[in-house]
Amino acid sequence: MKIIKKTFNNSSWNRSILHVILGLLIGCVMIVISHKTILLDNFEKLLYDSLFFLREQTTEEIVSGEKNQYIPKDIVFTAIDDESIAVLGKWPWPRNIHGQLLENLERFGIQSAFFDILFANPEQMPDSLRESIGDDVKLLAIIEAHYDKMDNIFAEVLGESDNDFIASKLTLEETSPADSRQAAMHRRLESIPAPAETEVLFKGVLPLWPPFVNSAQPLIVNQYLDSDGTVRSCPLLFPYNNHENEPRYYLSAALSLVIDYLRAEPEDIEIADRYLIIHNAKIPAVDKKTGTFRLFRMDIDSLESDILDDQDNFNTNLYNFLLNEYGYFYPDSDMPALPLPVRLEKTGNGFKLLEGREIIEAAKTLGVRNISVILYEAGDFKISHRLHSSGNPFTFLINYAGSEQVRYKNPYTNAIEVHSPVTTVSYADIADGGLPELPDLTSNSIASLSLDKYKTWFTSYCRKLGIEQDQNLLPEDIFDGLQAEYSKKFRTLYGTHVFIGYQSRGVTYDILQTPYDTMFGTHVLINAVSTIISGNQLHPLPLFQEILLVLLLGAASAFLYSRFPLKLRGIIFASEMILLYFACYILFARFNRIVNMSLILSSQTLLFVSSTLLMLLFEEKDKRFYQSTFSRYLSPEVIEALYKSGEHPRLGGESQTITAFFSDIEGFTTISEAMEPKMLVDFLNTYLSAMTKIISENQGTLDKYIGDAIVAFFGAPYHYDDTPLKAVTTALLLQRRLEELKKVWADMEAPWPQAAGNLRMRIGLNTGNIITGNIGSYLRMDYTMIGDDVNLASRLESAAKQYGLYTLMSEKTYLHEFICNDGKLRCVRDFVHARFIDRIIVMGRSKPVNIYEPLYFTLEENKPLENLINNFSAGMNKYRLMNWTGAITEFEKSAGFEIESSSGINPSLKYIDRCRHYQEDPPAEKDGKWDGVFTLKNK
Repeated sequence: MKIIKKTFNNSSWNRSILHVILGLLIGCVMIVISHKTILLDNFEKLLYDSLFFLREQTTEEIVSGEKNQYIPKDIVFTAIDDESIAVLGKWPWPRNIHGQLLENLERFGIQSAFFDILFANPEQMPDSLRESIGDDVKLLAIIEAHYDKMDNIFAEVLGESDNDFIASKLTLEETSPADSRQAAMHRRLESIPAPAETEVLFKGVLPLWPPFVNSAQPLIVNQYLDSDGTVRSCPLLFPYNNHENEPRYYLSAALSLVIDYLRAEPEDIEIADRYLIIHNAKIPAVDKKTGTFRLFRMDIDSLESDILDDQDNFNTNLYNFLLNEYGYFYPDSDMPALPLPVRLEKTGNGFKLLEGREIIEAAKTLGVRNISVILYEAGDFKISHRLHSSGNPFTFLINYAGSEQVRYKNPYTNAIEVHSPVTTVSYADIADGGLPELPDLTSNSIASLSLDKYKTWFTSYCRKLGIEQDQNLLPEDIFDGLQAEYSKKFRTLYGTHVFIGYQSRGVTYDILQTPYDTMFGTHVLINAVSTIISGNQLHPLPLFQEILLVLLLGAASAFLYSRFPLKLRGIIFASEMILLYFACYILFARFNRIVNMSLILSSQTLLFVSSTLLMLLFEEKDKRFYQSTFSRYLSPEVIEALYKSGEHPRLGGESQTITAFFSDIEGFTTISEAMEPKMLVDFLNTYLSAMTKIISENQGTLDKYIGDAIVAFFGAPYHYDDTPLKAVTTALLLQRRLEELKKVWADMEAPWPQAAGNLRMRIGLNTGNIITGNIGSYLRMDYTMIGDDVNLASRLESAAKQYGLYTLMSEKTYLHEFICNDGKLRCVRDFVHARFIDRIIVMGRSKPVNIYEPLYFTLEENKPLENLINNFSAGMNKYRLMNWTGAITEFEKSAGFEIESSSGINPSLKYIDRCRHYQEDPPAEKDGKWDGVFTLKNK
């Protein structure tokens, strides 16, 4: 109950309310600063970027092969890297190489190919070659025709598929409506209608070479940069006035590729307030935990009857690969299902076969009854968008999967390896080598096949792998290598969406700053597309929730700060900042939620600083109050402890269990008569200062001085459970200090009289329920104590004179129980040796009280006092049994160990006289028993 009262007293609550108001005000101010100024922008960007670094895959995760859930498995990057330049020659390459690459990609059953390369001009003859030809017009025409043919080869290959895309860009320069290339670009760019009042930023489009525009779909690859030059978001739509001055939304490359991935059309787009909705999207079933496709097993016979609509094309290479792999090279392998999946779309009454007719036919030929299936279902697909901080609409945050490339040491091989979250193949690995068509080895013997067209490929294949070609090469070796190459390519490329772009700094300036340092532009686009199709879009906290969170955190933190001392508040603040940051990280990493961390953390920081300053003002005020109120009564240490406790004493009066202390100098009148007034004052100041110092050091509270008498108490205003022990300890230490002073005074000449060397002090102690508080009048009041137990302490001090003693304590003091520092229940008796003196009734009281004399601490050794206690206790035992003769014998023994008193009286002699008196006049008994009570006649 005391803890509850201390925590929730009115003053404490008022202070907490003030802090909560401060927290709410700071939260409101910081919300305005965050949303109406740019002061926190850089701090927010720094915190935001740090989340990505925390989430990046560790070396252990990479080595274990753990799938990065932020990049779908069917996204592949074909890199124009340093290795490809070493194989294919200096960039730019002839355009027919791009055609050869695309032909090979189509051979392995890809879904789409996007060239993130700007083909703005026709193939250019090198100036050095033109100069070497000179004036030979005929030769020049032949060579120019050859370069045109390179362009035409690439354009023809582009035109063979509906899912080939090339990069284009919008520009800020306004172009003429009569520009035919501009008009052709506008006709080919994917767009949807926009409102008439739409504001536009871009005024032109980079025209590509017309044969490529007519053969492939151009896509806009522009990116928006944040104020620090970093790409953190990606556009979905670009407001634009086309060549006929009609407002349109042009689709970004990211959105167009997402639509293609979902097998939808631009006209399926609906613009909502916070979303773009793609209707009729073909959405695959995905495992939410791993981010990979869910594979279903289906029986071929039952499946074929349910297929209502079949795919258009048939990949003979895929069919032959499966037959060769499991019908020729590994005919005895147990295949429950073929390794590549069939893609099916659920319809009302069955399925539409999207891809995989080759797999079904191969399974039927091989006698495999089950196949793996990826199921798609038509529905609405939502893409959230936001108003970008730079003012560009229809953007979304890119959820980057990791650094573009990570170098790490493989713990198994100790080799330095390179990892990318995106499945990456080298451009040269696809384009180079002239990979021939794959024959069906199950229906043709190898011996019957012509090997000429395969030997050329195999020579290149061996050279690439660093294998020395054997002159006695068997046909089976060639076809085994060819099958292995197709196996690797099919497993990597089948059913994928391929991005072709740069990964060599020597050939491009398309390098962008991202939260993971720099990346090539194609990698940024892959991360943007993957963010959407993997279902890992980042969702900033709505404004209302953000405001509510900031205010609640501010109020809660302010309340906590108001309840704890300054040092602990610092720990709370540091812990809170760490916890808040990692809470934001968990929301980001687990739930793709973005919290305005700069707003929250800066609000908390400002709140902590303001709260600390406010508390320092309160502390200074409170310290002055405590000092002014208690400096006359308490030691500085007790005042500090009282202040730190946060416990405001009830100055009107408070009842609690404390120990009262009274001391008086024996024969002070005689001493004072021998001193001059000034000498007397100096003497008293020396004595009282020495005694008061010890009282303060033991957390006692000085009540008052009454001449030479000292009145004090232990346990108020700051309460200790062991106050009786502190009081008794103080009494013993005071008597010892007095003995030290007496030796000094006895050896001194003037000004101290010789009588000071014989000074003795009596002390009375009692523990009980005592009222403490400021008591007096409005003109003057003192912090003091009152109560019957106070009077008893005073009577014990007086009673000590009648026994020839100098310290007496009540039984309630000696046997008062308290919890010690070791957690055990203790009392004064466990720390101090004392002897029972008497059971008495003092003047003014009707109830008897047992009194004891404390002698020395239990940790000390004092043989004479130990003998005194033992003999005196033996005498008291016989005394209580009314064995007067036996008691006298024991008391005569203890008398030899009594401490000399100035009056010549001691308890042993006192009891000898009392026993002799009782031998002649026994005490009255009640019901055959004597209570052993002795009534004192004097104070």
